[in-house]
Amino acid sequence: MATVVTCRNVNDALVQGIALLKDNSRKVTVRGKSTLEYPGPVVTAYTAPWERVMLHEVRDANPFFHLIDALWVLAGRNDVELLSKFNSHIAQFSDNGKTFHGAYGDRLRCAFELDQLDHVIKLLQRDPYTRRAVLGIWNPYKDLDMESNDIPCNNMIYFRMRGMKLDMTVCCRSNDLIWGLTGSNAVQFTMLHEYISVATGSDIGMYYHLSNSYHVYDEREDWKRLFNVQFAPRRYPGTFPLVTNSTTFISEVEQFLEAPNGSYEYKNTFLHSVARPMWNAWFRHKESKDGLALLDECKANDWRQAAQTWLRKRETFVELP
Repeated sequence: MATVVTCRNVNDALVQGIALLKDNSRKVTVRGKSTLEYPGPVVTAYTAPWERVMLHEVRDANPFFHLIDALWVLAGRNDVELLSKFNSHIAQFSDNGKTFHGAYGDRLRCAFELDQLDHVIKLLQRDPYTRRAVLGIWNPYKDLDMESNDIPCNNMIYFRMRGMKLDMTVCCRSNDLIWGLTGSNAVQFTMLHEYISVATGSDIGMYYHLSNSYHVYDEREDWKRLFNVQFAPRRYPGTFPLVTNSTTFISEVEQFLEAPNGSYEYKNTFLHSVARPMWNAWFRHKESKDGLALLDECKANDWRQAAQTWLRKRETFVELP
């Protein structure tokens, strides 16, 4: 039977998801990997999807990777090289070591010979109450019964505008709670949601994430660590607007990823006030274990706090609880 998990943000979704699987799951082995899976589809309903940064210290999520990965999606890219600089394990999901077969950004902006984001924005502007604002990721010619290390897990995205609020529903065939749903997916799709909302002159509404297979890999150390944690309530520290000029946003994201420290004057202040200091802190950390020194320049309280927590563990060797 399907169930709905109603939560405020990604941190709440993680806590409720762990409780759900602890109380209601079955062992299912898929492609030789043992999972604990909820016995029916799960809809995670976010009431404040813009609160997208994972802040629970024990989860130890890498905010630098999550941020750049989401921008990489919006830029329509599929290359391994950039993401590998932020996640040394990501290349294992590539079939050729150069590109990803099911990269969401490439599927949304390039693979079907049209920029779906541009089309769905124009459709919603022309007909705000349309029920045809659909983005497609799954390609049956390339994905159905095919062998690849990167068959896309998230397959379809629906938008629905009602009362000047834009709701978004993402349909996912297979969702790992920790690394997918409340990891990369929460950042990727809420950034997409915010962009489409601003571009259509609407407020951000509900974000519904439908997981047909809602699971964790029960032999992974991250699940074992989180299984018995008593999560303390957290106050979200505040956000910074992602999009301040929707007309130039996508081109500026593309420009940023090509030359993050270039002299380009961004109309979207997130890129120079949040993304750039995060980028620079990451590479300073990789070079000299001194990335913390640059994070004061990050103007987003949520991203700064998450990055400081992540780096303190590695630069001062403080153990997490």
